[in-house]
Amino acid sequence: MSKLIVRNIQYYLDLLLLKPIYAIVPAVIAAFLGIVIVFTMDRAYYAEGLIVMEVQQTPTALLSPTVSNERLQFIEQRVLARENLLSLAKRFDLFPQVRDTITDTELADLIRKQITFASTMSDPSTQFASNTSARIGFKYSDPDVAAAVAEALVRMVIDDGKRIRVGRASDTVRFLVREVGGLTEQFQARERAWAQFVSDNSDAMPGRMPTLLGEIQDKKRELTELDTTISRSRDDLSLLEAQFRLGVRQADVTTRQRTQIAALRTELTERLLTYSDSHPVVRGLRQRLDALERQALQPVAPDGDIRSIDRSGLTPELALTADQIDLARPRLDALQAQRRTLSDRLAALEATAARGSDVETRLGAIQVEREGLQRNLDEMNAKVDAARRGERIEQDDSAVNIQIIETPEVPRYPTEPRRLKMLLGVAFAALLAGAAGVYVADLFSPTIRGAFDLTTVLEGQTLLMIPRWPDQSGRPAAGEGYA
Repeated sequence: MSKLIVRNIQYYLDLLLLKPIYAIVPAVIAAFLGIVIVFTMDRAYYAEGLIVMEVQQTPTALLSPTVSNERLQFIEQRVLARENLLSLAKRFDLFPQVRDTITDTELADLIRKQITFASTMSDPSTQFASNTSARIGFKYSDPDVAAAVAEALVRMVIDDGKRIRVGRASDTVRFLVREVGGLTEQFQARERAWAQFVSDNSDAMPGRMPTLLGEIQDKKRELTELDTTISRSRDDLSLLEAQFRLGVRQADVTTRQRTQIAALRTELTERLLTYSDSHPVVRGLRQRLDALERQALQPVAPDGDIRSIDRSGLTPELALTADQIDLARPRLDALQAQRRTLSDRLAALEATAARGSDVETRLGAIQVEREGLQRNLDEMNAKVDAARRGERIEQDDSAVNIQIIETPEVPRYPTEPRRLKMLLGVAFAALLAGAAGVYVADLFSPTIRGAFDLTTVLEGQTLLMIPRWPDQSGRPAAGEGYA
């Protein structure tokens, strides 16, 4: 197999030497076409700019960042939006030869492929945030346009980054202000509820408990003393009333009985002048007289309301007793009214003291709730202040210092295509074209190229026999040859 390959190679080399025109013509044509294509192909020029974003120069230990450090990837997406790219195409008249034949989306994709956006971010330190660098480039056939578009892209990145940061800072401030307003309203509503609770339970505040308990003890002591005084006054009044009734009854009964006894005795004396002692009338008078005398000797029971007794004609002793009763009764009524008032006050104080524990528990919960709301409000106010500082910093361009390290310049040399490489490729293609020309010419040639063609044509038949001649040494050949 290797001998066959070597023989074929040797054959085509001999054919190339015999008929070089078969290789020269295709090679020249291929070289000419390749050179024409290489030198007529549009060459692309690449312009690039370098920017550095020094994010959050203020130490984070002194000023907490309120707006997240912008990521260039997000800015890249905004810059490479279709509307921005179409604006660039209209501004710099990009790809005028194909602008009317493709859609806006295809034109934006074509421009996007010519843009290079590479960013790197350094690791943040303990005091300062990270720095971000970005290389922004544009590739186009016109070097002036490439530099102008690259510079426009750099400016778009800077302006869009600032607009995003300021917008986000403003949004953060507005959001935090709304949150502070909601927390303030909630805190004020709770303050009103707490004030109403304190006002409704001002008498049961924990600070008043010692005074309240002391007042309860004093009222109980006063009530005990008042009960003793009322009991004594009631006893004195009862005694005076009993004495008055007894005196009035005794005085009243004694006078009446004496009159009746005197009348009966007078009647008895008159009847004795007429009748004897055994006469029934005399005996009846005597019996009545004895009964009245016995009744006069019995004590009179006090009963009835002494205020309904007619006080005219009383003895000086009974009149004095009546005056004492008139003075004692209002005093007793006043003491009883005072006792009722004192009892009501004591009951109110005990009820208030009973609510003291609940009020203290509720006040503790209110205090915890107030501290929590106040802490949240203070934290939110601190965030609002920090957000406003961040907004001012963003508006002043002091939070992110964007520096253009390398301004896009007009490129002097094209970046692609590489003519040397392409010419080497053209030379290789010309060699292949020459080899292909030799092969094709030999393929379509009707002549017998060698013994291998005879083998195929004769299909194993012997055309003639060639004897083997002895060599110079005189030895016969090893065999015969066939053709």
